[in-house]
Amino acid sequence: MNKKQVVVGADGRGRWDQDRSMLAALSIVTPTAKTCLRCHQHNFGGDIFIDELDSLFMQSQWNLGDTRPRIAHPGSKRGTPYSPTWDVHAAQNMACIECHTTQGHFIAKGTHTTTMMANDLPDVEVKCEKCHSAEPHEDDPELADLYNMHTGRIACVTCHIPTLQADNATMRDFDSPLFEEHPGIYVYDDLEKGVDAERGIMYRWWNGDGTFLGNPIGDNPNGRNLYSFYKPEHVWPEYQDFDYEGWYERVMRPIAKQKPSKLYAMKRFNGKQHIDLANISPFGGMYVPYNLPTYYTTGDPDQAAAREMEKSMMEMMYGKLFKFYLMDKFMSFMGADGWNADVYEDVKALKNVEARWIPMDASLEVSHAIRREGSLTCTDCHSPDGVLDWKELGYSDADIEMYQQNPLE
Repeated sequence: MNKKQVVVGADGRGRWDQDRSMLAALSIVTPTAKTCLRCHQHNFGGDIFIDELDSLFMQSQWNLGDTRPRIAHPGSKRGTPYSPTWDVHAAQNMACIECHTTQGHFIAKGTHTTTMMANDLPDVEVKCEKCHSAEPHEDDPELADLYNMHTGRIACVTCHIPTLQADNATMRDFDSPLFEEHPGIYVYDDLEKGVDAERGIMYRWWNGDGTFLGNPIGDNPNGRNLYSFYKPEHVWPEYQDFDYEGWYERVMRPIAKQKPSKLYAMKRFNGKQHIDLANISPFGGMYVPYNLPTYYTTGDPDQAAAREMEKSMMEMMYGKLFKFYLMDKFMSFMGADGWNADVYEDVKALKNVEARWIPMDASLEVSHAIRREGSLTCTDCHSPDGVLDWKELGYSDADIEMYQQNPLE
């Protein structure tokens, strides 16, 4: 990966370089979990995560001795490491492709996703039931039937991902980078980290679909219309009077009811980033991307954004062809009338650009860090101090009084 960078050939043209050494050729085998984790542990456990049982599950360890080591950025989006200490499948040395089925170089991501494009093999499932039955609890004769009764409405991850790894980030501010002494670069400021259920793990009804801003679409199966998956926490000043509740009932409630939902544990995440204020809606706006080398070396997000806007791709995006073929439709998904393509020069000069939080926190799907020991039990949910906010999940006061009673007591 470190050799995959643009080089200039004898003809003066740039091209992607690659590692053509004999060592690289000899390394071509069936991918192991560690192969995938060289890149993907970055979001699971973060670059500074080292597993207690096997340090090689920390992907930057693979770069020891390399002249261009991967920069160890702090923080991870998901906080669910795939490693022996955190995941029972990793402890059994399972490879990623045992669940993520591959066909050629296409890799299945499953049909349930809020934050990934499942366009490789969109109809191939990646789910627990491919290996486990719909009634997986057998070891405890006393509780097996009670636990199995829950699987029709509760996803496996809800109980078996009880906590997140401590370095997970929930609020990441790209507008106020901090200097990191060890790598010698500026990195984003993770304002909020932790493993607590209130801010890290969220519980949401989910039918497998999601908005493109990372919100899981779903509804409580009780059919009482008391649950809403979209309640913005960071409403922008331009839309203080927007009727989000009315919009939800009119637009999203029918979509949420189209497929059955289960209760899922999900990961909260939001990022504060530069936004083109000429292209916004009640649900968010167009990001102004950062030039990462400029961002990391200067710590100046304004300069990094202005530098990236100079690229020909950005000018094309504000052109008439992009507006007609792509951007008008793209903005319509956010409730905007269309794409304002006449503001390129202003955005390039960072006029009418401002760093903001996205109105509604994203809910990231989590499916790793599966634990057998320490998973949630009856008391963790069915008690007044349990992890579930029953009212938020769409239950009446009478329901809440009943469900907060431990069924074993």
